[in-house]
Amino acid sequence: MFFVPLSDLSVTLSLFPSYRFTGWQWVLIALTAPVALWAAWPFHRAALKNARHGASSMDTLVSLGVVAACGWSVYAMFRPAGGGIYLEVAAAVTTFLLAGRYYEARARSSAAGAMRKLAEAAARDVCVLGSDGRERRIPAGQLRRGDTFVVRPGRRSRPTARCCPASPQWTGA
Repeated sequence: MFFVPLSDLSVTLSLFPSYRFTGWQWVLIALTAPVALWAAWPFHRAALKNARHGASSMDTLVSLGVVAACGWSVYAMFRPAGGGIYLEVAAAVTTFLLAGRYYEARARSSAAGAMRKLAEAAARDVCVLGSDGRERRIPAGQLRRGDTFVVRPGRRSRPTARCCPASPQWTGA
């Protein structure tokens, strides 16, 4: 919500300094603060935890980048000679990384749901052809190497009627 107007305004004011108005710096800071502080807080928190343990991660890099971009931009906006303003970069990095995490979580959730449905569709029992030529139903986990078996279409649980209804005559496999 803050990223788009911040980017538009920041780029416009950087390319066309004549469009700058009184207090333009404060408007940019006000648009950046929620993104760089609140939205980027998961990165900052992870970076602080890593720093306590003497470690670093991608979150450390993101946090340092956001802090550096904001720090330099604030310095450059209030310095008489000016300089590059990178507030939109800090907001863009935060926004795109959070969007990536969101879509990754959504994809994982969707894949987990698909895996659950696939597991539910798995056959729980099968008909095995015995040495006497008769079929008998056993749990799928009890199959052994060399068993001849058939899994009926649409079957997932034990039927209440005969073991293997409408079964063809097996000659072995």
